[in-house]
Amino acid sequence: ALSVVDEVEARKTFDLLRQLGELDELEGGG
Repeated sequence: ALSVVDEVEARKTFDLLRQLGELDELEGGG
């Protein structure tokens, strides 16, 4: 089982990757 800290870090990483993906799409679409 993941600890609370691991879960928070994983969530931060997921959000960061999602934001980077959105930025890449915006740059590619522009």
